[in-house]
Amino acid sequence: MSRENSLNSFSAVSHIPHCLRLSIHPSAISNVHSTHPLVTRIHTLLTTLLSIPLSIKFMWVPSHKGIQGNESVDSAAKTATNFPEASLVFYPQNLISPSLYANIIITNHWISFWQKQAPSNKLAEIKVLPFSWSSSHQTHRRHEIYLTRLRIGHTRIIHAHLLSNLFPLSCEHCNLDSPLTVNHMFECPVLTALRLFHHVPHSLKASLSKDSSPIPNIFSYLHAANILLRI
Repeated sequence: MSRENSLNSFSAVSHIPHCLRLSIHPSAISNVHSTHPLVTRIHTLLTTLLSIPLSIKFMWVPSHKGIQGNESVDSAAKTATNFPEASLVFYPQNLISPSLYANIIITNHWISFWQKQAPSNKLAEIKVLPFSWSSSHQTHRRHEIYLTRLRIGHTRIIHAHLLSNLFPLSCEHCNLDSPLTVNHMFECPVLTALRLFHHVPHSLKASLSKDSSPIPNIFSYLHAANILLRI
């Protein structure tokens, strides 16, 4: 309800849906014999206000009429009512609820989509299923950053040249004549003895997967190889 210029004049503005049939159709409120609970409540309030020199008028304002986006949504919703009734025969009766079944379908679709991203998605190469790993949660925030960058294949030492317009770095241990990669960090032949000493596997997937060697071993190995602080 909004107050107009006069202190004794008020306008009741509403965008109540057609199903309530109140402010949209004047006859609904003007019908003194109506049994609708909202209408009878309005009548009671109006009767109470008769002792006050107060002018009240009811106005219906279309909520989103003429807005293209909303009109498109309304049109699509109305069109859907003309579709044949959906059959639920496919729904497994041994599940708890349809929402659980829908969640299973969405999860399976997400898994399929995830697995199709490898090898373009480096994380998908070592993480077969897109679910949380407990090893991702480390005591120190800095260690979580190191681990995440290694798993997604994007580190400062490998990608710094993109910001500095310099040539990409190569392995400083074996002088491999190609850009350094996260894979090479765990496969460099010169660092084989160092990996054995720290009990770190000789491959990226074996080192950084869910059930890999203890994460602290990886950090100690990379620190000894002068790589950790540049990740």
